Amino acid sequence: MLRRNRRLHSPNVLDRNSLLAFKFSSIDAVLKDLKVFSRLLHTLSSSQRNESHILERLYYKSKNQHHSALFWRHVCEMRKFAKRLEEFNVAGVLDSLRVTFFRGADPNNAKSMSGSWTQYPDEKYVSDVTSSLAAFSSLAQKMHEKLSTTYRSFSLAMQTGAFIQLILTLTAIASRMAILVSELDNTAQKIKQVLVRLLSVLRVGLEQSQVASGFTKRFQNDQIPVSEKKHSSTPLPPASQQSMSLEMPVVAPVRTVLQDVPIVVERKQKPERTKPDVKPDGSIKKKRKKRKDEIDDIFGF
Repeated sequence: MLRRNRRLHSPNVLDRNSLLAFKFSSIDAVLKDLKVFSRLLHTLSSSQRNESHILERLYYKSKNQHHSALFWRHVCEMRKFAKRLEEFNVAGVLDSLRVTFFRGADPNNAKSMSGSWTQYPDEKYVSDVTSSLAAFSSLAQKMHEKLSTTYRSFSLAMQTGAFIQLILTLTAIASRMAILVSELDNTAQKIKQVLVRLLSVLRVGLEQSQVASGFTKRFQNDQIPVSEKKHSSTPLPPASQQSMSLEMPVVAPVRTVLQDVPIVVERKQKPERTKPDVKPDGSIKKKRKKRKDEIDDIFGF
């Protein structure tokens, strides 16, 4: 069962300054790609609407005559898918996203969505647009499959020669619609890739900006004097003060007292040198060597 396009919720728009500056170039590249794809979607959607209008005229002109024919069932399926595709309005979905980047822009005026962007949508809105494009791709692929089957059926019906002019016109419409739907699907797939890139930029940018703001707040709190922090803190209620006073033990302050302690330093006296014996004439007496005995000769003394 085909699902219709659900309405997008109103986006939560954030100011440009809330995003880190080095992310601006990435947003510019995304908006440039979305602008190109928006023009392509409008061109393809306009051609698809023209084919749908021709099919509608043939349907109302020939339904009374051919409503019981076998090929008419395929005509009804083509008409149903063409209506669903037009109701989806994929070009409008993309324009609604582009508008969120420009303050006071009009989705019906392309010039209002040019110039420098001043804001950006939240991640949830971008995710919803991505989901809508995925649903559109599913619808386009299903329609392309049905159109291929219809084209083969009309080609076989032409061989009978009955209502050849009508069937030939329907075959041409089915062929052109299949080409347009395939191009719309390819464009939607490329837009999804751009939106995935946009989501990664927004996630990283917001996380880093939050970290930077948190660091700034902590730095500011560290710069506040202790006395100011005490005055700025909110007083506790009486019940909590009593519970804290009962639970917390009372600890007497410990003071360390330094007293002058005398330090005793002992001085070691140098050993006195023995003066050599001096003769009366002033010359130094030489010590006489002891006579070695046999025992000293044995032990080498």
